[in-house]
Amino acid sequence: MVRVAGMTAWPFHAMLLGAAIALLMCVAVSAQPQPMCDTPRALLDWLAREFQEYPMWEGTFPGGKLIITRNDKGGWSEVRVQGQRACITLAGPANRFDKGT
Repeated sequence: MVRVAGMTAWPFHAMLLGAAIALLMCVAVSAQPQPMCDTPRALLDWLAREFQEYPMWEGTFPGGKLIITRNDKGGWSEVRVQGQRACITLAGPANRFDKGT
C-alpha cells in the first residue's frame, strides 16, 4: 500500500485514477483529425470533402451567423461564424425535417 504523509490510501488512489483518466481524455481529443475551428471557407470545404455536407440553412445573429450543413445520409453540423473564424459547435449522424406538425 502506498502512503503519502497525512493521506489514507483511497483518496490517493482516487487522485491517481483521476489523473490517468484526464491523461487518456487529452490523448483521445488530440487524436481527432478534424478542425473544430478555421476560416469559414476552409471549414465548409473540409465538411464537404470529408462528410459530403453542404450548407442548407443560414441565419444571422448580432455579430455573426449560424450555418447548418447536411449530407444525403442524414449527417449534419452546426457551424457558428464570427468574422473570419468559424467553429463546429454541434454535429450528429441523423436528422429529419419538421414541417411544424
